Amino acid sequence: MDIIPLSALNKSHRQLIGGKGYALGQLISLGYNVPPGFCVTTLVYDQFLDQTGLRDLITLELNRKNMGEMRWEEIWDTALRIRNLFLRMPFPANLKEAFKAHCDHYFQTDSVVVRSSACDEDSAGSSFAGLHESYVNLRGFDAIIKHIQLVWASLWSDRALLYRRELGLEVEYSAMAVIVQRLVQSLKEFSGLAWGTEICFSDQSKTIKHILQLASKALVEKDKVTDQKNQQMQDHFLSHFQGEQLKFALQLLELARVSYKIRDDDNIYLGRIESQVIKATELAKNRLAAKGDPDSQLRNANELIALLSNPGQVPKTKHKKRKNKQPSGKLKARQIIGQPAVAGLSSGIARVVLTSDDLFDFKAGEILVCTAIDPNMTFVVPLAAAIVECRGGMLIHGAIIAREYGIPCVTGIPLATSRISTGDKVTVDGFLGIVTVDKKL
Repeated sequence: MDIIPLSALNKSHRQLIGGKGYALGQLISLGYNVPPGFCVTTLVYDQFLDQTGLRDLITLELNRKNMGEMRWEEIWDTALRIRNLFLRMPFPANLKEAFKAHCDHYFQTDSVVVRSSACDEDSAGSSFAGLHESYVNLRGFDAIIKHIQLVWASLWSDRALLYRRELGLEVEYSAMAVIVQRLVQSLKEFSGLAWGTEICFSDQSKTIKHILQLASKALVEKDKVTDQKNQQMQDHFLSHFQGEQLKFALQLLELARVSYKIRDDDNIYLGRIESQVIKATELAKNRLAAKGDPDSQLRNANELIALLSNPGQVPKTKHKKRKNKQPSGKLKARQIIGQPAVAGLSSGIARVVLTSDDLFDFKAGEILVCTAIDPNMTFVVPLAAAIVECRGGMLIHGAIIAREYGIPCVTGIPLATSRISTGDKVTVDGFLGIVTVDKKL
């Protein structure tokens, strides 16, 4: 019952053969001509996970951080690591033998298609259209086996994980069946997809003509509509500006396009904006200090705006309180799991950086612990023995800079800046994404 011929599929197999397998079984039962082949049920998928140890490895990856708290980059990283696990894992010999017997029986030297058929796709509540992989025109047993693994791996792609999270499905219980069918040579070496009515299936030439016309028209009309919408959005945005402001708006629009294409440039632009905000804040504090405000350096942005906008307002005196940033006496985890961003192993004394002032206390050889590294912090990165960040993702600025310098880096650790204290001895394992915290020296 692990591998079932398509001709034998029925309603009782629904949870083992996935949405696509179930639909093919229904078509065959109604008398439709369906290319021969077999369905690799979810039982085989489960055997593959258990025999190779992949189930435990996938569980580790999924539990590095709560899926609901992950940003897209973190989900992408997780998906990529799981995909690589599938591709590196040797295929168990007993499963290979079972596949070989079925492939020899149904296909011999024929070309085949290997199609995904997840259990939760093509249902009333979810479609998963285009989210899982399928492969066409494959020849030979080795190619079939390789692409079955690729289909299994697509169950854990970033888009599939995001879709499951959006629907509230339990990701860890996902399973994948695979359909392997003989590839039918298309009529006159072409095929198409048609939407519409009045297609005469009894007249083959008329059917093909309709398919080509409808498919071509759909593609052209889609491009036209997209271009028109983009132009309308741009015109609407620019209509709010005139003169020099219009020139600035055009530059801003171009900046947005570039930032969308090159993700890491966002950090540079945001860094420039942040530097201007810091300069403006310092200038406002100095103005208040010149007016005799003893607490000008303690004012937040809202207070600065209120006091400078209303010169007659009397500022309230603040009493500077010394905060204990690192509470003592609390039980702390010795090992913290995050996402491996840069391979390597390094130990050192932790330096928790919460503000720009903390950067000036940083010493060469320390472990840099922060919420996220922005471009204004880049100058201290070469001095660090390793990096630990709260924010996760292989594409964030800190991970990219760490890779350039070859510095071990672990990202995606929630509350890392509070779970690790300045002065703690820390070991950063960039291979496994584990940070080990010893007591403060």
